[in-house]
Amino acid sequence: MKSHTLYATLALCIAVMLLTGTMTADGPREALFKTAVPFSFNVGNMHFPAGTYTFSHLTPTVILLEKDDGTASGLLVVRTEPEAPLEDVYPGRLVFNVYRGNRFLSQVWTGKDRQVHYALMYEAELSARANFRASTVAIVAQGAAHSRLERAGTAGPLTPKLKVAVYFFEGVDRATVLSAERVTTQIFKQSTIEVEWRNCPAATCTTPIGAPEFRLAIHPQIGKLVNDDAQAKLMSESGSLGLAIPCAMSDSVCLAYIFFGPISRAALAEGVSSVVVLAHVMAHEIGHALLGPDAHERTGVMQSRLPIAHLERFLCFTSIQSKHVVANLIERNRLRSETEQTSVLTILRPGEASDQK
Repeated sequence: MKSHTLYATLALCIAVMLLTGTMTADGPREALFKTAVPFSFNVGNMHFPAGTYTFSHLTPTVILLEKDDGTASGLLVVRTEPEAPLEDVYPGRLVFNVYRGNRFLSQVWTGKDRQVHYALMYEAELSARANFRASTVAIVAQGAAHSRLERAGTAGPLTPKLKVAVYFFEGVDRATVLSAERVTTQIFKQSTIEVEWRNCPAATCTTPIGAPEFRLAIHPQIGKLVNDDAQAKLMSESGSLGLAIPCAMSDSVCLAYIFFGPISRAALAEGVSSVVVLAHVMAHEIGHALLGPDAHERTGVMQSRLPIAHLERFLCFTSIQSKHVVANLIERNRLRSETEQTSVLTILRPGEASDQK
């Protein structure tokens, strides 16, 4: 009963604060970004035409959107979660839920303060959601006169692709690796990320598979990678199962090392499948590549020491980390795509024309 009362109160707040026509907002505001929206859309029960809009903070939970010609404006009530990995690489992004051609503003991503603002659903969208399957479309802000349609997806949230190349060496069981990949796929699926695997026995793969590539080098023992005996001993005694090399947003390849022998011994000691332990270590190290070296949490797959004895249920990324991972991967894919487009364009000499129509 309390939840229904809370919802009614929130709905009333939205009803009071959503306005159309011309509107002025007294008091300080913080401009976030300006972008062109090439289609009409809805905010709550209110309809907005296509055009150029400026988005500003009035309070941490209220965003003002104003059409540049002054014919439409409104207030969007949001809940906010920080998105640190965004790294201010673009002014903003708008995400819309689409139901049979009706678009509802769902998220406002702001590079300036590196936050994602989630719009509260109102009656019109709740009704559409109950009757139609949703897809998503996102717009990346590129200034007042331009915007870039990032994705028109099928049902559900944005699902970026994670491309992983796995290098495994003599002494590493191939069947265990392949089975672990299937489990790791399910872990990332919980964060709406699709994983594409490429297996490279004895480091046979040399050409990247496109998009940012995450490489996992699975060694049989720590000593096969770490030449310093004292360091290798210290890592073994501390229970190290893998390590990730810090990976900048602009890097086209991210690298992590996995230690198969210690994983197998830890799994045997706890009576747990080595497949499950390997899968969680793989997800954990890829997680560090996307979230950074200080990404450990008290729960989930990013715990500093995985609870190996209790892995009968798969661990996943926390809800906030999932959003961070998705945002980071989307941005990496975008940067790589733009780099590839630039490379193609530089091949054309002055006076030459492309075959493309």
